[in-house]
Amino acid sequence: MRSRPPASSTACRRRAPQSSKRSFHADDEDLAEGFVGDVLARAAAAFEPLGIAPLEGQSRFEDGGAHRVDVGAQTWPLMSQAEIERDREDDQPGLSWGLVGARLLRHLNQRVAATGRSDRFYSVYGGNDAAVLVLTPPMLDAIRRHAGVHVSQLPYERSDEWPLFGLPLPPR
Repeated sequence: MRSRPPASSTACRRRAPQSSKRSFHADDEDLAEGFVGDVLARAAAAFEPLGIAPLEGQSRFEDGGAHRVDVGAQTWPLMSQAEIERDREDDQPGLSWGLVGARLLRHLNQRVAATGRSDRFYSVYGGNDAAVLVLTPPMLDAIRRHAGVHVSQLPYERSDEWPLFGLPLPPR
């Protein structure tokens, strides 16, 4: 496991794929390891058209093990001590990768909903390839109806349900 970023870290630790006003890279491993601030920096262009000021965040791993992110005056819980222990013990492999991304997007979607806009943050893929799309309901519907898009490539709402965290499965 890579080391956590220093408290003053604001720079991206590696070159991330290009972000836009409708998409950004959100590597699940980076999020789980405390690089939430880097992902929020990549998401800044997506916040502007939604009427949300850019968010700066700093991950914090408490002595008891809980993972939280401080965003302005708010603290967003991302993982409890018990969840981190289950992840470390491999009782639920990949738990941290899925939960942190799911909970971060839930917080972001709550921010957007508070503005009255219908846009929402959706995941595409997962793991190191995870990306986020910012879509309106008509955009999401058009993508889901497109015959050429495989179910595994569709945008989805993240959930806390291990092991797929909302990732759609192809029909059997």
